[in-house]
Amino acid sequence: MTHIRTTPGWSFASIALGVGLYGLLFWSASSYVDVDHGSRFELAFLIGVIHSIAASTVGLLGWLWLHFTGHRRWQTAVSIAAFLSFALALATNTYGFTLPLDTEGFGWGDAIYAALIAAVISAVVAGVMWRTAYRIPQ
Repeated sequence: MTHIRTTPGWSFASIALGVGLYGLLFWSASSYVDVDHGSRFELAFLIGVIHSIAASTVGLLGWLWLHFTGHRRWQTAVSIAAFLSFALALATNTYGFTLPLDTEGFGWGDAIYAALIAAVISAVVAGVMWRTAYRIPQ
């Protein structure tokens, strides 16, 4: 089994890169949304950064547990990030899963679609973060 290593410096760089990259990807994915107030870029970037910080906070304890138990593969990072982001986005878009099924306008289908987009973005960012944080010694 290959041993994968990281340092505190690479870990912090990975987190900073991930938060910024998530904000940019979230902005690019939501740039088609018409926002009536403020700058669309700033608002979408801010929402992406806030979502990224929330997902990172939730995922930090899980990451520490997985890291110290030896589960350090990129597949683990990508799949957990996608799952956590999907669940967080779906809960947010459905007001804590209390959105009525017969809602006019933005409904469950739209919420699931938005959560899937967030999950794909998070999976990409998790892959980049993993590559930034971890090294396989030669």
